[in-house]
Amino acid sequence: MGPGEGRDRVVLPEANADAGVRVAETSPPMKAEKRKSLEKAGWQVGSAADFLSLSKAEAAYVEMKLALAQELAEARRANRLTQQNPKRLCDT
Repeated sequence: MGPGEGRDRVVLPEANADAGVRVAETSPPMKAEKRKSLEKAGWQVGSAADFLSLSKAEAAYVEMKLALAQELAEARRANRLTQQNPKRLCDT
């Protein structure tokens, strides 16, 4: 999965733009039927990278940090460590 792929966002239609932009992350990717329904109602659907106008390098950096955090959390759970245990192991 490349930067920004697999994560959809929904932005309020232009008529409600004055109330601010709300973004909702969904995972797994949105079903095509739901996406079409939202777009027909005036909503814009895209990735967080699109919304934040991230460059490919910035999006890749964010995706890398997310993947690293997920891997660390999985390793911690697999070894039955609390969040404080790795801190002590690293002597920080």
